[in-house]
Amino acid sequence: YKEKTIKTDLKDLRENQNLVLNAVNQPALVQYRDGHFKIIQTDKIDFADVRPINLEQKFLYDALLDPDIFLVTVEGLAGSGKTLVPVAYALQQLKDKKCKKIFYTRKTIETGDHSMGFLPGTMEEKMSEYMHGLEDSLDFIGSLSPANESFIKNAKINKDLKIEAINYIRGRTIPNAIFIVDEAQNI
Repeated sequence: YKEKTIKTDLKDLRENQNLVLNAVNQPALVQYRDGHFKIIQTDKIDFADVRPINLEQKFLYDALLDPDIFLVTVEGLAGSGKTLVPVAYALQQLKDKKCKKIFYTRKTIETGDHSMGFLPGTMEEKMSEYMHGLEDSLDFIGSLSPANESFIKNAKINKDLKIEAINYIRGRTIPNAIFIVDEAQNI
């Protein structure tokens, strides 16, 4: 605990793998990197008033906050926070001016002979049918405080929070943005 890191001889670990070390006084949440376990700091972390509620979310928060990790993938059961935590993180980054835009996308599942182009309306109206996970997360985060609700509303108005079809962002260069790809296993 004093050094915040400890060398290990274990060989079967992946870089950035998370573990719980059972110490004498208390367990330690750690991340494996470069032959060392580094302690994960979990006190007083939250994104847009969303705090981790279990071990797995603490590991996710740590990965999102690590400047050396550029791509975070998450898997878990329905309702485990796979969408909520990254959305809260992205909103916090936008609020803190550490990014300029948030892009949210997911695979659109076509039904029968009808593609998304068949649906009436603008691209955003067409995509809204597929974005209930994002809207649920935004509604929850907005309900935590009036400031969150106002910030989310302004981010939508200013188009700092964009819903995009994956086909329309593929191949683009968009600097200083956070991309959330929900249900990526379907892409």
